[in-house]
Amino acid sequence: MFLYRNNMNIQTPLVYELLKLNNNRYEYISITSYYNISMQFKKTSPELAMHFIDGDISYNKNLMELYYSGDLYHMKGRLYYNSKSYTSALYHFNKASKSFRPDDKLYTDSMHNNFGLTYSRVNHIEKAV
Repeated sequence: MFLYRNNMNIQTPLVYELLKLNNNRYEYISITSYYNISMQFKKTSPELAMHFIDGDISYNKNLMELYYSGDLYHMKGRLYYNSKSYTSALYHFNKASKSFRPDDKLYTDSMHNNFGLTYSRVNHIEKAV
């Protein structure tokens, strides 16, 4: 996936092939592949991106060790934000913020930024600040 990170025309078929070869054998490969595909489609097909992120979240919930759970909920929140479903966006941003470790300052700050942007969209300026 990283060899062709700047060329989605090559990367996307390779990720699909990786998913097919993996056949859900290794959780980490499945989760990172589904996440990669959802990231690729977030602008061109938000519905398809949501489909992959939903599958990734449900797959991730079945594991004892959660991979990328904060990133997955953040991505879902962004998809809701972009579709102007602000209540759902806030809900998923909140789930994401609870998934990050307290010492993950960059992710925590990013979540506060997302809260501020979303609250400003629904005219709760005092909460946004």
